[in-house]
This record gives sequence, structure tokens and C-alpha cells, in this order.
Amino acid sequence: MKNFTTNPNRARTRYQTWTWIAVAASILVCVLIAGLHFKQQESLRSMTEAITTLHLARIELAKGFLYVTLSDDPEAPFSRDEGLVLLRQASTSFEASMNINADMFSESDLAEFKQSLSEFQTKLDEYSASPTPRLETELRIAFHNLESQANQVDGQSHLRLEKLAGELNRGFALTLGGAALLLLGVCIMMVFAGQAGEKADAGLQEREQKLVQLLNILPVGVSILDSENKVVFSNPTLQKILHMTDEGISTGVYKKRSYITSDGSPMNADNFASSQAAKTGKPIHAIETGIVTESGETIWTNVSAVPMNFPDWKMVITTTDITERKEADEKLRESEERFRSILDNMIEGCQIIDFDWRYVYVNDTVAGHGHNTREALIGHTMMEKYPGIEETELFSAMRDCMENHVVHHMENKFTYPDGSIGYFELGIQPVKEGVFILSVDVTSRKKMENQLKENERQYRELVQNANSAILRWKSNGDIAFFNEFAASFFGYSPKEVLGKPVSILVPPTDSTGDDLSELVQSIAQNPEQFANVVNENIRKDGSRVWMAWTNKPVYDENGQVMEILAVGSDITAQKQMEEELRHSNAELEQFAYIASHDLQEPLRAVAGMVQLLQKRYEGKLDERADEYIGHAVEAAGRMQALIQALLAYSRVERRNQPIELIDAGECLDAALKNLTVAIRESHAKVTADPMPKVHADPMQLTQIFQNLIGNGIKFRGDEEPQIHISAIQLKDVWQFSVRDNGIGIEPQYFERIFLIFQRLHTRREYSGTGIGLALCKKIIERHRGSIWVESHPNEGSTFHFTLPIRSTNHE
Repeated sequence: MKNFTTNPNRARTRYQTWTWIAVAASILVCVLIAGLHFKQQESLRSMTEAITTLHLARIELAKGFLYVTLSDDPEAPFSRDEGLVLLRQASTSFEASMNINADMFSESDLAEFKQSLSEFQTKLDEYSASPTPRLETELRIAFHNLESQANQVDGQSHLRLEKLAGELNRGFALTLGGAALLLLGVCIMMVFAGQAGEKADAGLQEREQKLVQLLNILPVGVSILDSENKVVFSNPTLQKILHMTDEGISTGVYKKRSYITSDGSPMNADNFASSQAAKTGKPIHAIETGIVTESGETIWTNVSAVPMNFPDWKMVITTTDITERKEADEKLRESEERFRSILDNMIEGCQIIDFDWRYVYVNDTVAGHGHNTREALIGHTMMEKYPGIEETELFSAMRDCMENHVVHHMENKFTYPDGSIGYFELGIQPVKEGVFILSVDVTSRKKMENQLKENERQYRELVQNANSAILRWKSNGDIAFFNEFAASFFGYSPKEVLGKPVSILVPPTDSTGDDLSELVQSIAQNPEQFANVVNENIRKDGSRVWMAWTNKPVYDENGQVMEILAVGSDITAQKQMEEELRHSNAELEQFAYIASHDLQEPLRAVAGMVQLLQKRYEGKLDERADEYIGHAVEAAGRMQALIQALLAYSRVERRNQPIELIDAGECLDAALKNLTVAIRESHAKVTADPMPKVHADPMQLTQIFQNLIGNGIKFRGDEEPQIHISAIQLKDVWQFSVRDNGIGIEPQYFERIFLIFQRLHTRREYSGTGIGLALCKKIIERHRGSIWVESHPNEGSTFHFTLPIRSTNHE
């Protein structure tokens, strides 16, 4: 290191006091500025992180709210639950942004922001637990309040960040550089003072040592070049910044390193601060220079250079380490890139319009929404791309957002230049560039809504013009809708019945004596069981009509019955015909019963005389006479069997035994007991599942089992009979099945076998009267059930019959 000693020409006592005061002040200023620098660096980092978190929270908030409000669209690629997750994430991010750096908010804004966030979190929890329309409205209000507050603090935070960054970039380098130069000036004064004194001054060496000590404690790197551009002095701060020793700096090792500009491009020697100062002869301040070390690390510095006109000094250079600030700037840049990447890849449209109405940012989704490309939009105004947009509601909302910082949410109908129409849900909010618009294409949803409206219109026309009574009534029985046909049919105007109990249309008892007082309540409680109901109704004038009702329940979001949609048809004429037919059938049954009963006595006499004739004259007449007598005896026997069967058939509806709850298993056991001989002789194997309790006439149910099992034994093939009886519960009936492995039945005979006296085989092949299945059908119809068969030739048959679960005793 070169010696700073020169020949003094003045006494040092003249400058001593003021020089040391200036030195102390300069050191104090440098230390204070350095401390402020580090504090501002930390504040800049935390504010950058907080702003990034706030940005992401606002995106999550807007995105989540759109998900929740549009989740009812069946074509939406998201769900309400996904929206709720985003809203919770946004809430957490807002809290995190406040915790990272609260200095970005004013006290009043911070209090309002916290209150809005707390209210939003409360409404979000309530809506998540029970997403009702009322809570959705309250959540919307809380969302708009929070978004407005977030927009306000976001704008303020950007201003604060810009202000802080500007102050840090401009003031720090200039102020600290100036302070350093001031201190250097003081040092030079000291040297100059030393030069003004006598060389022989005994205190000169002490002064030089103090000068070196002062330069060494500066928080700014200082180096001094001589006339040969060699470093004659470097302080420890510079050595620390450059990661080099004093020897390495003085020997010029630092020149072997690479230097880059602020944008990362190589910096040649002509652009160095020292080169520019030497060339211009003027001080050069705050040249941002990146120094790439041997390990590849980049040290970012602000370099200032001041030319000097002393014999031994050519240049004084100050170097400030700004690596931390550059890292903060890089984090901010990465944050902005990450933010932009999020926007680029969102399925929602994102665009930023500046104050000149130019597109400064659009993602691919927005370009698709606009039937354009990103390249075709960015840099152009909205008016250039979409002429006439100035006259739209969207443009007015954007202007209001720009001028008054008002957040808007709207549904926009957009007409493209080709005349096609698109619908979009928009969220418009102010940003420092102008306005930010978040958009979701809801064109398909709107088309669906319009189609639903058209369907509803057609449905209403159909309902109002239908020739059926159509009404909706609530679970409490109050009428909510009454179509025009129902009003005309029952004699009421809609106003007279809306809100009134539907029981005004139902008499307490019908003309058959059935109790209808609890019918409405029963339908409301068990709508599926009462899906189809026939009952008597009463008109306003008191006249009665029979109606066939189809009842369909309408459920709420919790699966509870909310309303009953009832469609009724007037079947009064049909009921009258059925009643007339019933009387006619009763008369026919009475006639059949009387006829068959009265025929028995003469038939028994004829049969007895023929049998007596056969017994007395058998073998005494010729063979033909014996044959004729045999035919007569056989025919009389068949006639007696047919009359007995006809009597049994006619007695089905004439039994006085009521239908009651019985054990079907007991009836099955009785039938099997009656068939003991047939089962034993045929070696039949009969199995059965557990039988339920049903509402039936026990004797008639026994007869059904006996006839069906007996047929399985009778119509057997070469194998031993195997018969199985089962029962399953369906919606409102018990279905019984009797399966055998017999000869089977051709499908074309499935209906015929249930007709009276119909046979598929000769008497020589299989005995019987042909009335068994007809009798089963008659009995089952009495019980309001049905019977049918499933069969294939040589594969056996399965006879099914049903009995209602509820009692059908109308006798």
C-alpha cells in the first residue's frame, strides 16, 4: 500500500477541529444510511411476499366465487365443493398476507379488512354447512365487501411498494455515495492539511494512521487508483464485497473476473464507472454492475467514480453491495412470472385493459372467448377489435371501475362481429394498469336456461290445456297449483283453492263406505306406496266423482317430500260401467250357481239309473249295448265333476269369509297335506322358502297352492317331479312363485290356460276338468292380485301370483 504522506505547507492546527467534526458526522451518516438500507431491504422483501400472497388470494377468491355460483350448470367443469375449497384457501391467504407485512395497510384499512374477512369466513362456514338460497345471498354480500376491501388494500400496497423500491433504488445509492464522497473529501482535506504542514511535523504519521482507520470503518467499499490505474488502497468493506484480500485487489486479480450489466449481458471495460469518469472527467454515480466470481456467484453492486487531480491519486471509487436488493427484485419478478403463469393456465378468462382501452394482457381462454388470438389482441384497443363496444353495458362498467375503483360483477351478452352471441359471467376490478377482468363462458348454460324456459312455457301450456285435473299440493296438504281444467271440473276458481287444504276435494267417506279422512296424510307420508290411487272426490256443488290419480313426489335438497304432483282423470263413467258389470256378473254367478245346484239332483238320478242299468244288464245285452251304457255312465260322471267345478267357481265371490292377515305357510302346509297321496305316488320332491304373513282368505289361498302344486305333479315328464315355492316382497305386493320341472307350456297358450274349461291335453293324457287355473285366477282377482306363467316346452313352468301387502277387503 502506498504512503499518503506529502509535504505540508500549512499548520494543521488551522483545520484540525473542523476536519474531525466533519469526519465524525460523515461516519455517522454512512452508518445510519447503511442501517436504513438493510431495514428497507427487509421491508421490501416482506412487502413483495405479502403482495404476491394477496394477488393469489384475490384470484382464488374470484375463482372460487365463480365456481360456487356457476356449479349448478351440469356442463361446468367444476363443482360447488371445489369452489368452497378455493374460498377457504383465499381466506387463509388473506390472513397470511396481513401476518407477513402489516405495514402495507393503514390502521383504518387494516381494521376494515379484518372485519370484512371475519364476516366472510363466518358466512362461508354457514353456507358450507347448509347451502340454502338465503345463505348464498349473504355469502355474496360478504364476498363483495371483502373483494372491495382487498382491491383497496391491493392498490395501496402497490403504491407503497413502488414508493419504497424507488426510494431504495434512487436515494440509497446517491445518498450513500454522497456521504462516502463527503467522507473522502474530509479525508482529502486531512491529507491536504497534512501537505500544507511541514514534512517534519511529528504528528503527520499519526494523522495518516487515523485517516486509514476512518476509511477502513466505512460501510461502503472504497478504492483509490493512482495514475497508472493501479489500486493503491482498498478498505475492508470492499474486500468483503468482492470476496478478495487486499493483496488480490492491489495486484489486479479482480480484473480477471467477468462483469455483467443489470440485464445480464456482458459489460465491457468502457462501460465501467471508472472508465466513464476518466473519459468525461466528471463524477459518475450508481452504475449497476454484476461481478461474477470464480465460483460462479454473482455479486451485484452500485459503483460510483470521482476523478481526482492529485499527483498520487487519479480516481476514488465507491462500491455498494446491492445483492440483497437484486435478489428481492428477482423474487418480485419471479412472483410476477408465477402470477402470470397462473393466469395463463386458468380455465377462466383473464385480461388486463389499460387506461387507453388497450389489451396489455390476455390469456388463451380470453382469446378463445373473443374468437381471436392473443397476438391479435395485445397492443390493440377494444374499439379496434370490437367496434361499437363503447355503447355496451360492459364498457360502462369498465369505465366506472377505472374512474371510481368500483368492483363490478355482471352477466354479459356479447355479440361478435359475425353476429353470433356469447354469454359470460364477468368480475371486473381495478388494478394499477387499468382493469382486470375474470370471465367464465356460460353460453351453453344460458342456452340450456333458455331451453328450460321454453320447455317450461310449453309445459305450462300443456298443463293448462290438458284434459286432466293437475294440481300440486305441499306436504302439509295445502294446494300450490290448480290448472284450468281442474278449476272448471271441480267448480272452483284457482284463487278459491290456492293455499287451501286439498282435503276440500276429498269427502270423509266415499259412496262405498271407505274411510278417506287420512288419505291425504297417507299419500304425503308414503307417496311411492300411493303412486296410483282411485278414490271418490267431491265438487264445489257437492256432487261426487270418481278419479284415478297418479301421484309423484317432489323432493327438496335434503330428500324430504316437498310437494305432491297429482294428475287425475275422471273415471266416473267407467266406475258406473264397472258397477253395472259387477251386478251383471253377480246375476250370472247367481244363475250359474242356481242352475248348477238345481241340475245336480236330476243328474244324480240319471247317473244312478244308468249305473243301475249297467249293473243289471251288463253281459246280458250285446257288446254295443254295454259300450253305450259305459259311455253314458262316464258322461254322467264327467257332468257331475263339471257341475261341482262350476259351483266352486261361482262360490269364489260368494264366500262370506273376510280377507284377513294370515300365515301363508300354514295354507301351504294344508295344501301339501291334501296332496299327500299324489306326492307319495309320484315320488315328488316339494321344497319351500319361508312364507310371509299376508292379507287373504285362508281356504282360498290353500286352494291356490293345492291347484298349482297339483298341476306340477300331474303335468310331469319322465323325471320325478321337483317343485319349489318361494315368496319375495316387491314395492307394494308379495309375489309368490311355484316352479316345477314338468312338460312346460307353449307361449301361445299362456293366456288360454286361465280360461274356464280350457284344456291343452286330452282326458286320456291328463285327467281333470280344465277349471283349476281359472279358479286360481278368479280367487287372486278377488284379492286384487294377478297371476301369470313363465314356461318353455320340456323345461318346466313357473307360475307367479301377487297379493297386495295392504288389506283389500271391500266385502
